[in-house]
Amino acid sequence: MLLGFALLLGACGDDSAVPPDAALPDGPRADAGIDAAVDATTDGPGLAQHHYVVNAIVVPQTVTQAGAFGFNLDGDSQNRVDNAFGQFLVTLSQQGIDVQSAVNLATTGGHSVELGSLGADDLVAANPATWRFFVGAPTSGPPNLSGGGMFTVAQNGAMMGTLDGSIAGGHLTAQVPAGSMARIPIKLGLVAGQAPIEFDLVGGHVAADVTANDCSNGRVGGGIAMADLANLVLPAWATAMNASITSACRTGAATGDYSNCDSNERSYLQMFDTAPMDGNISLAEVRNNSLVQTLLAPDVDLLDVAGGYNPTPGGTPDSISFGVGFSCASAIFSE
Repeated sequence: MLLGFALLLGACGDDSAVPPDAALPDGPRADAGIDAAVDATTDGPGLAQHHYVVNAIVVPQTVTQAGAFGFNLDGDSQNRVDNAFGQFLVTLSQQGIDVQSAVNLATTGGHSVELGSLGADDLVAANPATWRFFVGAPTSGPPNLSGGGMFTVAQNGAMMGTLDGSIAGGHLTAQVPAGSMARIPIKLGLVAGQAPIEFDLVGGHVAADVTANDCSNGRVGGGIAMADLANLVLPAWATAMNASITSACRTGAATGDYSNCDSNERSYLQMFDTAPMDGNISLAEVRNNSLVQTLLAPDVDLLDVAGGYNPTPGGTPDSISFGVGFSCASAIFSE
């Protein structure tokens, strides 16, 4: 099951600092020469469909951002925001790891393409309104993220199910219905120059200000099931971190010399290259890291035994909460 993502809430970081043509594996090229303002058709439940491409993702870099990007996923009566994975990303930032630049690079380089489909007959006030995410096929060059670009949904890239909600004052709020098996596909570039990490969100929520041409102040959240964290996210992240270490850095790091390492390499190795300290990062070292074990522990109970969305405040946690920000521009693609 695929998933993909990159986002912005309000103010994003300095995207201009990220080279759009940095080398990563390329895929089919998206046509950037289409200037259509919006691709609106009528299908699905009979609602007009408005298509978008996510053009920026913002990962939390402060505790305040982690709270702003999160949702009350388990529906507790205190309305507490759940975003444990976001808090983990804040900790990485505090350790000198630049996750935001990696996310920017994956998005602007066309390596992580996330598409959205809004179903609504009115973009100011509508009830019902629906939202679906799709993973787009990677592009061979920088994609058109300013509006009207053409994209292709990746094989197996369609979201399973929909997020259902409404629009009031141009602001969309939607979430997975109770009992639904819907999953949000996410594709997040956590390590610069390496393949984005793919996983699904359960119990998905989305909120954004929407127009026919774009969306802003967006946030998407949900839970990463612990089996997916253990079997998909952590292995892919460990592989990406280890692959990002250059040979010059790796050789010195084995003896504690980081003079040939950049700041990210140094931070990765100092955090994870521990047993043994040999200039390599293994999955076991990542899984056994005290910060990973503490900060990536399950914190929300979102699923019933069948895997449907059934949030239970105070229940046995089965997922780790996740939330990031995003913005999007109009796009053209076929669902």
